[in-house]
Amino acid sequence: MDAVRSYERKAVKNAGQLKYLDKLIICEIAVSTRTKNRVKSFETFFEEQVIPKANDGNDGNNRVLSYVNREKNKQAFLSSPYITEKMSDISEIDADEVLVPYLLLERLQELLEETLLSYLAIKSSEEVDEMDSDKVLAYEKFLYAAAYYEIFVREMLEKTIPSYASQTLTDAQALLAQLHQQLEEHADLQKAEEITMTQKKVMAKMQLCGFYGEYVNRHIRNLLAYTNLILMIEGVNVIRGTGFSKKAVHGNLDDDPMLRIEEFLVQSFSETTNVQDQHEFHFFCDLVSNRNMTPHYERIKYEVQERKLLPLAKTDDLLPHKKFINAVKDYAVFISEHSRENRTAEQEQQLWEILDQIGALGKRRAYR
Repeated sequence: MDAVRSYERKAVKNAGQLKYLDKLIICEIAVSTRTKNRVKSFETFFEEQVIPKANDGNDGNNRVLSYVNREKNKQAFLSSPYITEKMSDISEIDADEVLVPYLLLERLQELLEETLLSYLAIKSSEEVDEMDSDKVLAYEKFLYAAAYYEIFVREMLEKTIPSYASQTLTDAQALLAQLHQQLEEHADLQKAEEITMTQKKVMAKMQLCGFYGEYVNRHIRNLLAYTNLILMIEGVNVIRGTGFSKKAVHGNLDDDPMLRIEEFLVQSFSETTNVQDQHEFHFFCDLVSNRNMTPHYERIKYEVQERKLLPLAKTDDLLPHKKFINAVKDYAVFISEHSRENRTAEQEQQLWEILDQIGALGKRRAYR
């Protein structure tokens, strides 16, 4: 948890849902809800939902941290959709050479999907205090999962893997040059075979570093997608909570597309060719705004407009908004129909394509 605690801070008043965290994108955009959570509940979520318990029933210090088991991570990563049939010789890879925390990040992505689906399944009710409603509490858990995912992508991938891969490739190229020279100098068959075997291991390690680059890039693109997804939820929550839609009760909704956002989204999600295939998702909450958060609300609306996630102006072209909303719909339907543990490599790659569509509109600003 040391990596996590480096992102913790003393809670800042009127700083959003995750007011006790810092240096994360998720902290900047999660501003619409107002639960009375504390950093302790954030840490407890990790202990209860992420760390696996031992099969023998023991807990505490006896918990099995399989996420740091190098052999298990090796086997899982080398058989994952990131590798599939592309690795020339998996047998040449040692367990201590697989540095990616594959099992941990898989669990965090699984938790993101689980908590999102739990949130989407709950209807919002204006009759319930929004600070304690089941829907807002479910959204809180989704934000927890998103925050942990961002932390570990930053700490275990963005900060460590690129520098490791760069140094490894430099060292490997120098070693291959030495081995090639040795191979030319030694006529002894046994020595030549030893050099050739070493060459194979070095080349396999270089190939693995190439997959590391793809792996890091994949998770950064996922972060872009989750950022846009949360911004969509936050944007509509803010607009509803600050009363824009209520002001239009006696007016014409067509006067300002900002007032039509929820209607536009509901229509987009209901468009399907087969009624039996329809899914009911509830993306937004009925909230009460906090005037002390007004600068944050305005910033969220600006981000939503800049990324063209929702139509916020009468002159907006609806095509990019529809593409984004349809991608969000496809994502929600996909994860509800295909659980992570049962997906094929082809299905996982299909999901990546959907996430890329969700994140496409945020590449200019979302990740830095």
